[in-house]
Amino acid sequence: MCNPGTTVIWRVVASSILVLICCGGAFGQSSGELDRCIAEGRKEKFDSAIQSCTKLLTSGKLDRKDRAIVLYILGTAHFHRGQHDAAIKNFTQVIELDPNSAIPHTARAAACFQRKDFDRAIQDYSRALSHDPKSVDTYLGRGDAFAAKKEFDRAIADYDQALKLDPMSAEAFHGRGAVYFEKREFDRALKDFDEALKLDPKLALAYVRRGAVLVNRREFDQAIQNCKR
Repeated sequence: MCNPGTTVIWRVVASSILVLICCGGAFGQSSGELDRCIAEGRKEKFDSAIQSCTKLLTSGKLDRKDRAIVLYILGTAHFHRGQHDAAIKNFTQVIELDPNSAIPHTARAAACFQRKDFDRAIQDYSRALSHDPKSVDTYLGRGDAFAAKKEFDRAIADYDQALKLDPMSAEAFHGRGAVYFEKREFDRALKDFDEALKLDPKLALAYVRRGAVLVNRREFDQAIQNCKR
């Protein structure tokens, strides 16, 4: 039943473009080409972004900071196209240019997670947390990786930490509930799924998982009502 899902992964990889852009500063001689690359990434025109970014990287016009931005956008585009090996390569290049940033470590962790390389994902999430220990999404991502490895207590610890930082995180309640289900702690699982749905009534997978809890508790009438929602 684990894993809790990839909602957090997609959000982290997509939204972090803006953070890098804000830190990018002036774009120098390649302004037009770089602006186009950034715009395509922000508009999620990933095929065009791959073409524009690749062309820009071979132009020799980028300084170190702008190169990191372009590589990150390229990695994000590859990620969204399911080209996770290429994304990992791009995010690794960003890390080489900016080793003290949490963002590329988190993004590379997400790509490793998609490849089911959970050990490497955990390593990168941990490195990201060493640079940004208050990142809710990073705790959620690492919790998902621990859950995928069936290291349930460590997963719960990360979801707990995410909830300390953001008590309104539906994803954290959902993830922890999924782990409690795997541990057959159905009362705790049901409580967490209820809380997740209270915070985010559109979290469809939480309905499915809450239904599974109710079936396991032999509460069939409630399970049927749950499925109608």
